[in-house]
Amino acid sequence: MEDGEVQQAASLLLRVKYCRRQAAALARCIQTGGSCEDARAAFATCSEMKSGDVVRAMVAVASKNCSTEVAAFERCKRERGEDECGSQDLAALTCAARLVLHSAKT
Repeated sequence: MEDGEVQQAASLLLRVKYCRRQAAALARCIQTGGSCEDARAAFATCSEMKSGDVVRAMVAVASKNCSTEVAAFERCKRERGEDECGSQDLAALTCAARLVLHSAKT
C-alpha cells in the first residue's frame, strides 16, 4: 500500500532525525519493561511538533529525485486545482518515501 510507505518513511525520519533522543529513551524504556508513559508522551509530543519538518523533508526529497511524479502533481494543480490532485500528491510522496526507506537500508 503506497500510503503505508509514506507512513513508514515519516516514522523513520521521526525516529532517526527529528525525535532521535525521545525515540531512544522510549526504546530503552520498552527494553527494560517499564510502563513508559512519560517516554511515549515525550515521543508523541515531539512527533506532533516535528510533523511539518517531516513533510518538508519528504517534499524536498521528492522535488530533487521524483521529477516525473512532481511534474504530474504540478500539472494537475494547474489544470484542476490542488484539491483534485490527491493521487498525484501521494504518488510524489510515495516516490520520496521509497527513497528514504531505501537509503535507510544502505
